[in-house]
Amino acid sequence: MDELHLSADEAQRRVERYIHGGSDPRSLWGEITESGFAASLAELARLCRLLLPSSDSRATLAHPRDAAYDGPSFAAAAFASGLGPLLGHWHERGRLDVPNEFSELLRAHLQHGRLRAARLRTQLVSLLHRFRSRGIDAVILKGMHTGWEYFPEPGTRPCNDIDLLIPAAQLASAAGLLAADGFSVSGQLEDRATWTPADAGIVASVMFNHEDSPWAVDLHGTIDRDMSPGGARARFGLRHADDLRAWDVDGAPARVLAPPLLLCHLAVHCASHLPQLSMLRVAELVLVLRRDWTDEAVLIERLEREGTIGLAYGGLKLAEDLVPGTVPPLLLARARARSSAKVRRFVDALDPVGAHQLFNRSMADRLLWKSGPRALLSTVGAAIWPVVEGTRLPFREAFAPSRFRRLLRLLVAGTISWRRR
Repeated sequence: MDELHLSADEAQRRVERYIHGGSDPRSLWGEITESGFAASLAELARLCRLLLPSSDSRATLAHPRDAAYDGPSFAAAAFASGLGPLLGHWHERGRLDVPNEFSELLRAHLQHGRLRAARLRTQLVSLLHRFRSRGIDAVILKGMHTGWEYFPEPGTRPCNDIDLLIPAAQLASAAGLLAADGFSVSGQLEDRATWTPADAGIVASVMFNHEDSPWAVDLHGTIDRDMSPGGARARFGLRHADDLRAWDVDGAPARVLAPPLLLCHLAVHCASHLPQLSMLRVAELVLVLRRDWTDEAVLIERLEREGTIGLAYGGLKLAEDLVPGTVPPLLLARARARSSAKVRRFVDALDPVGAHQLFNRSMADRLLWKSGPRALLSTVGAAIWPVVEGTRLPFREAFAPSRFRRLLRLLVAGTISWRRR
């Protein structure tokens, strides 16, 4: 697979074309097709269904000649889904047989997953010690916790960020410490700031999560979650002493979310990524649910008390679709009943394959978590002249002929696509 050995400069050029050229997936992976990408995701879902529930199960990856996908489409799906390192782990352990042409790709996913996990772990330990010396209390969120505690090995859960929840009164001190260490703000939302190290570098590969690709630190002031900019907001709060538990990171003391709050947070986080939800996030929710499930009534009560049970429906439904038997029926039914009619229609029509829409976007997608005239106007405005990485797209790029034609289709027909069947 020649594209496995692309230079870092070429990988970065492809990423820039993708960001500034209208998010056409072929900018990243050449002439992949929508049907081939979907067929690859369907095969990944089949493997997850077989291999996630039991460490004793085995499976065989279908050969391209016997399936509806080709090599490039499968490689793109393995990367975009986030499942490449997990496939590599299963292959190395003898649980997954794969065609010879994919062995090198999956080995690269796993090798770089391990190297990257170790690199970020070292950075996390350093940060925790620095914060501790300043009296800053950090809570580790998402992958830097779940990858080490719930996945078969840390390198099988790709991470690009170290997510830390910091008490509001200590956010300024934490930001000052990062600034003193050479970090700079590369993204800013109302309750979250992304800090990038001075030596972040460039994207080193678009075929796997390369050890040397950029990483960042996300400082969160809350675990509340905006389902989309200007849309519905999931409000959790840390309301109980047992919402957090101590977690030692190579001698550096920290804390993490504890069940049932962890399950609530991950389910809502999954749903907030629709309709571009990677299968990795669904698999993560499956792993946590299957290990930490205790009392269905407790989780229902927590989600309902916070008013977020309807917002969790998408994540819960797709977790059950991916591995049937993961989500108890009463919880799923209650979440569906508490979701809006618009969300129910959208989610009920999805499966874990259709939830990752790289080739198609629509106004309905963009308005899934929003309502009202103001939301419609702001969404149309963002589509016409978008902000990319905190900066408005240059006029010449925003209104280039190829992008303008897609934009007209989005506004007139309600959909935008990069189809090549």
